[in-house]
Amino acid sequence: MGIRAFRVLLALYPAAFRDEYGRELALVFVDRYRDAAGPWDRARLWLEAIAGILVEAPKEHARMILQDLRYAWRVLRQHRLVTATIVLTLGLGIGANSAVFSLLNAVVLRAPLPVPDAEELYTVNGGRYVASGSESARLSGPMFDLLRRAAPEGVGVVAMSRAVARVPLPMQAAVQYSQSFTADGADFTRPWLPQAQIWWLHVVVRVPPERAATVATAFGASLSGAARRDFHVVLSPLGREFSQFRQRFFAPLLALGVMAALVLLIACANVANVLLARAVSRRRELAVRMAIGAGRGRLLHQLLTESALLVVMAGAAAVLVASWAGRTRA
Repeated sequence: MGIRAFRVLLALYPAAFRDEYGRELALVFVDRYRDAAGPWDRARLWLEAIAGILVEAPKEHARMILQDLRYAWRVLRQHRLVTATIVLTLGLGIGANSAVFSLLNAVVLRAPLPVPDAEELYTVNGGRYVASGSESARLSGPMFDLLRRAAPEGVGVVAMSRAVARVPLPMQAAVQYSQSFTADGADFTRPWLPQAQIWWLHVVVRVPPERAATVATAFGASLSGAARRDFHVVLSPLGREFSQFRQRFFAPLLALGVMAALVLLIACANVANVLLARAVSRRRELAVRMAIGAGRGRLLHQLLTESALLVVMAGAAAVLVASWAGRTRA
């Protein structure tokens, strides 16, 4: 009973260590167990054996892992071309998928708006262009100033244009911004911000939902008679527009995600073929190691360590690719 229990404890050691030293350790334990004077000595022997194995077994595992890592690194350095091919292939495939998934997560999977208190954000809608009679959320610079001055206490009002870079609104003339606008008798040689005939700004307000109707009324009351006739203020939840944006780009992003997944699948298949060809070329090396005493389990452990090291290197490359793609997208 004692020797069987001790052999169970020896299973905590690595297999290679047990194959080399397990029998000797078991014999030493049996001899000491037989020489024990009584139950207390045997109990102390068990405590010493358990404590020793719990301390030494992790050390042996760590020593073996370090040894396998050193050998794996030498092997990968000897086959630099194969290693570089595998790392770059997996890095590009995984990195591209990570970047695409980040975009899908931001546009499709997240909450309606990935900002705190998104339910408090509204766009100012209901503008009516004098020239075309159509409705839009775009406002002129003077209209934005008027609404900002009329905003009640605690209500934030910001304006932005639809310009891929972010620049201050007064810089419109310097950057020559000229897209996403409607104009009626405007002078395009002068800056746009002071001109009431150019509608090009999108205004967003932050207000608690229960105060939205009151704020819209205050905005409407601030308009002059002519402006009130041509323009009526409606606050629309910004999340609604974001949902429409999601619906618009859901199909293209999903197609992009499928394409990235196919690229990763092809990359994995190519890497599998490379590793298979490499394993065939290493048959002689593995046969020699088995001939000098290495067991199948030891060889399997070594090959898994090499694969894990490749995965870590490919993962680092994928992080760099995904980070670069994220900065490019931003």
